Amino acid sequence: AISLDSVAALWLMINTAKSMFKIDKKNVAIIAQDTFKLTAKKKIHMICQDWLVQANNSISFQTQRWKVDTQTTEINSPGGIKLVGPITHSGGAIATTGAITAQKDGRGGGISLMSHRHGGVSSGGSTTDGPQ
Repeated sequence: AISLDSVAALWLMINTAKSMFKIDKKNVAIIAQDTFKLTAKKKIHMICQDWLVQANNSISFQTQRWKVDTQTTEINSPGGIKLVGPITHSGGAIATTGAITAQKDGRGGGISLMSHRHGGVSSGGSTTDGPQ
């Protein structure tokens, strides 16, 4: 069914499977009962004040490169975050309120956490020199 109401500035199309395309004065609504697909040979460009994506199951991105340019980034993931691959960080300190655990050696100031040595070791109540 297709209808056009020029007074309400409304255009509505609904197919027999109940998928819908609706345009009114300020909004466009598309409801697909199965799949909604946007395809462009070069680019899909969206500009808006806020962008909300709600997915009941999952969101997947398949791309060669994903770049985000923003002032701040917040990820709220109580179940955890899994990153696969090397991580490069630059431009500031890393802070955590939790423990850091590694299966392999870590380095700070070029000194190994697993194989560093301490000088000035003696029995009794003395302390060691700094790690080397």
